[in-house]
Amino acid sequence: MRSGVNYPAIILEGYDFNFVDGDSDNVHKKINCGFMVIGKVSDKGDYDAIHTLWDELEEIGDEIIIRILSDKRQKKTDCLAYFQ
Repeated sequence: MRSGVNYPAIILEGYDFNFVDGDSDNVHKKINCGFMVIGKVSDKGDYDAIHTLWDELEEIGDEIIIRILSDKRQKKTDCLAYFQ
């Protein structure tokens, strides 16, 4: 079956939020989410290729988090104000 997915792909694992007040009148929203970066290897028995892909996908995930944190510090996107 064809999925139509282009690899590498990002999949949102979960998303939720809650409001935190810290016993003060400064209520803020705290967002919790997770994501996976997935890839595809043609030969499922080629463990060297699998480990190489894992390393590449981990680097992609790291770069995503670094960019999100950088954009948050520079206040480039309002929705990132709640990202922790």
